[in-house]
Amino acid sequence: MWWPLLVLAWASPLVAGTQLVVAASEIAATRFGEGDLDGDGQGELVVGGRVGPFRPVTDAQEGRRARIEVQVYQRGQLQTIAALDELPVVADIAVADIDGDDRAEILAIGWHRLWTLRLERGKLVVAGEQVLAAGRLVRVAAADLDGDGRAEVILAERRQPPGAEVVVTTLGVYRYGGQWQEVSRLDLDGDVGDLCLGQVAGRPSLALELGTEEIGGLVQTYAFDGLVPRWRADQQLTRDHIRALNLDLRSLAGRALLVVGDIAGSVALLQPLGGRWVGTTTVAAPPGPLRGLHLTQLFDAEGVQLLGASGLRGAVWMADGF
Repeated sequence: MWWPLLVLAWASPLVAGTQLVVAASEIAATRFGEGDLDGDGQGELVVGGRVGPFRPVTDAQEGRRARIEVQVYQRGQLQTIAALDELPVVADIAVADIDGDDRAEILAIGWHRLWTLRLERGKLVVAGEQVLAAGRLVRVAAADLDGDGRAEVILAERRQPPGAEVVVTTLGVYRYGGQWQEVSRLDLDGDVGDLCLGQVAGRPSLALELGTEEIGGLVQTYAFDGLVPRWRADQQLTRDHIRALNLDLRSLAGRALLVVGDIAGSVALLQPLGGRWVGTTTVAAPPGPLRGLHLTQLFDAEGVQLLGASGLRGAVWMADGF
């Protein structure tokens, strides 16, 4: 399946060069990842998420659907080269090489489970499944934190003990050795809207948004002492303390970039300066709920592009010129 890049004008004022990538998709709550899945030295785009309308977490598993797609960019178009519809729920995805074979795996979470997917002979296959939480897994990120060539995984598990008014989020750092083993953990009082891993000043770093049901936008930055996250800074990055449920942190074109998208549809690109995040560009996302953000150079190796998913029909857009 080919998705042509259509140049459209949104009602909201986007930066120059914004393009609609997919007008509508079967995936309604899109999350993004990127990595070299087949070992050919070229990265593939991975998109995944819920299929169909939102359903409360209390609903039974039966009848739920999720989808993960692998896409490549060729001759000005995105082509879906593989897809998987076997998982009932996908809350988030990450892409990284967890076993050091120079081929990235797809990591998908849903409820209590972490699934490992591989691209084998042009097809997506489920290579592993493991229950890793008593609560609900809501976010996943992956990166090589200790430089051994194998990525570690950070899982955000949301828990609300009986009778407690405050949600507790546990960040677990896991390493793969045939099975996932937890190597460190950190408990946070509050709800993690999103988290991401990337390089800042040449060191692995973690950024996450922390809030409550209605108040948030506090972005915490962590460095790592081995495989243990150590808090570095707090910074309020949304107006009126609204939630920001979409973050990405990448080192591209020789610089670290953090993108933060709030629930009102405002998207900010920031760079580190003097221990703080400083805004460089603001993007007004298309109308509708913001579902996912991803910084990439997939479309142009000379520049940086921002992919986003908005609305209820899975529209995917791109902004460039950064």
